[in-house]
Amino acid sequence: MTYRHIVVAHDASVARTGPPRILVVDDDRLLRASTERMLRRAYAVTTAGDGAEALALFRAGARFDLVLSDMCMPRLSGQRLYETLCRELPEQAARFMFMTAGAASDEGKAFLRAVPVRVLHKPVAGGALRAAIDELLAGTPVPDFARGSGRIPVL
Repeated sequence: MTYRHIVVAHDASVARTGPPRILVVDDDRLLRASTERMLRRAYAVTTAGDGAEALALFRAGARFDLVLSDMCMPRLSGQRLYETLCRELPEQAARFMFMTAGAASDEGKAFLRAVPVRVLHKPVAGGALRAAIDELLAGTPVPDFARGSGRIPVL
């Protein structure tokens, strides 16, 4: 599969009611909860325990300003969630960011190098996570070092 970068412009004429909406997708309950706690002061955070749960939210009509997803999860991985969103809701795939301890398979590693998506490597300090989120929300392009082949610097 070939991945291309989709730029989604924010419509300035549409007034936002409330903080940016972020979906955190991770099968690790404790990590999911701590990420939510880290972000909830500045963002409206929704959580999902795996890609299948996240996909159900999208198919029910939920939309987010950013999707922060783990890669390796049961039922539906972050990779498969992203690929499904590329087909079904490309505007949501353009708002994707991976947070992972490392792709276990060669396929996963190749995927992370190929996708035009920011990849944060766990553990991620709260300041670095918020900075990466704010950059994505502002429409800042994904720098090469922030893709799956490297580490994002800790701020």
